[in-house]
Amino acid sequence: MGVTYYTMIYRDFYPRDMYWAEMSRPLIQKIATRTAHNDPDGIDQVVKYYICPSDPVRAFTNMEQIRVDGTTKLVKANYRVSFGINSFLTQRFVNVAAARKGTNYTLYNRRQRKSSDVKRPGEIVMLTEAGNDNLWRFEQLVWDFDEEEESVGPRLEVHHRTGNNFLYADMHIQYEKVLRNASIPQQGVPQFPWRWVPLSRLQDLSE
Repeated sequence: MGVTYYTMIYRDFYPRDMYWAEMSRPLIQKIATRTAHNDPDGIDQVVKYYICPSDPVRAFTNMEQIRVDGTTKLVKANYRVSFGINSFLTQRFVNVAAARKGTNYTLYNRRQRKSSDVKRPGEIVMLTEAGNDNLWRFEQLVWDFDEEEESVGPRLEVHHRTGNNFLYADMHIQYEKVLRNASIPQQGVPQFPWRWVPLSRLQDLSE
């Protein structure tokens, strides 16, 4: 709901993929922090938010400065999250024609997409349970069966034994099961690019 409220307030734009949790959180709940002075990275506060109870290893978001409740003190903070946002949805493509052809999915860092520009919201994933707060490469859209080991590859952690929940841009949730047959593309993950890239006239990559 926080992401949807954000688009309603900020001229229909999605929040930046790298900061979606930080940017949307103030719209739905007052911040709750705890002191963590012994953190090896020098973080003063850890914010536990957007948490899945079935997630044993929560990812850190980007560090930001926040104001401590009831005071004017600014502290360094980091969010613990269990979900990753679909960067192909929130950010604009550098080369739309190349993205349609499947040859280049490079995204702008600071140019967000408007939610009204998404013509297939019921078919495009917005958020899912993941080991990073944003999903911006095809290689990340694969089941990750080892949460303890950080990887630049698979990011879709299996929090519910047989699969994960996927929240789509129209706000409906769909549960997808892990398909262990290695011959099945992405083993049950909503198929890329059709369920991740919000463009029309996408080329069939199998052609």
